[in-house]
Amino acid sequence: SKHIVVIDGLDEMLTVRRDQFRALGALLNELLAVNQDFRRSGVPIKIVLLCRTDLFEIIECANKNKIRQDYSFVIDWYHDPKEPDRSFLISAVNSRARLSFGRAIDIFEEIMPKKIEGDVTRDYILDYTRHTPRDMLQLFRSIQSMCDKNKGASRPSEREILSGIRAYSLNYFLPEVKDELVGYAQPDEINELFQLLGRLRRRDFYFKDLIKFAVDSSSTLGEDGIFKMLRVLFNCSAIGNVQRSGSQRFYTFKYRNPNSSLNKEDGIMLHKGLWKALNAV
Repeated sequence: SKHIVVIDGLDEMLTVRRDQFRALGALLNELLAVNQDFRRSGVPIKIVLLCRTDLFEIIECANKNKIRQDYSFVIDWYHDPKEPDRSFLISAVNSRARLSFGRAIDIFEEIMPKKIEGDVTRDYILDYTRHTPRDMLQLFRSIQSMCDKNKGASRPSEREILSGIRAYSLNYFLPEVKDELVGYAQPDEINELFQLLGRLRRRDFYFKDLIKFAVDSSSTLGEDGIFKMLRVLFNCSAIGNVQRSGSQRFYTFKYRNPNSSLNKEDGIMLHKGLWKALNAV
């Protein structure tokens, strides 16, 4: 027989204390050593550590790059939105639907309307996720909860889909994003930041504009504290950067480019799901 031990939930260990990152780095080193001992001894056991890429980047470990190159497998759910048919997320949704229908199905062809507010439905739906399975399936559950099961319609209406997106943004996306800040800031600081972002009433803004608004609003959050929390939000793809070149705009989100970092000199844009939650219309 072969035994695989899986360790998950590292993000739940985080606190504001720096020694947590050193402890996680020690865990990486020890797992590498133990797995190598198992292999040399012919023991059929493997220990697998699940770790988010943004968390992996800040773990303190001297062997981190070696572990990444030689012993890791990166699961990347992001696909170019210009080719949504090849998206793993679309495949995941259709695979889940197949369990219910008992046959292969493309729900975007058979169930969903072709367009929502003038945009192709696949693209519109994906834009409200951070290209993770959890976001995608939670969004579809929310849409499902809004459908009128008694009317006998073969497709959910555009109104029901929009209502589902609104509920998803309020009840799932915003709380999920707030949870990302736990361990990096105190609860009152987290609430104050989102109050500022909501009162700003702008999806696209500059860091200096937010700081000025915070000062004018007599916020207790300092510039360093705000930037620290925005950096965490960037790393979980709740916000992105916007670069402008004439009339063109170029967007940078962590889920599109895992190596990107927040630049406070560029424009900052709220993710659609966060924007919908903070301006629930």
